[in-house]
Amino acid sequence: MRSYYIVKPFSPTELTARIQAALRVLSLNAGRIVTHESLLHQVRGDKRENGRHVVRTYVKRVRQKLGDNPSQPTYIFTRVRVGYHMPEPSEPSAPPSAPEPPGTADADSE
Repeated sequence: MRSYYIVKPFSPTELTARIQAALRVLSLNAGRIVTHESLLHQVRGDKRENGRHVVRTYVKRVRQKLGDNPSQPTYIFTRVRVGYHMPEPSEPSAPPSAPEPPGTADADSE
């Protein structure tokens, strides 16, 4: 059986074939939303009634392997009732912060 690995700083991590396939589908579709159904079909080649549960399990395991926090994601974002999204490499991994309100600039910067 073939082994797959991702390399996080200082710790190569082994992936199962299905977890690797889920990560591959998400990364090849970076910048686009991948629906639950599409992810399930591309990873397993089938459509099941309980497919969303299976997909959630795959994504949970991918996040664990990447060290991604689902409540503060960096790599995989959940689109509720739709699917998942990985940002493109050029996209920021977190929403941009709000600009400073006018008149609150540091006095030192003037």
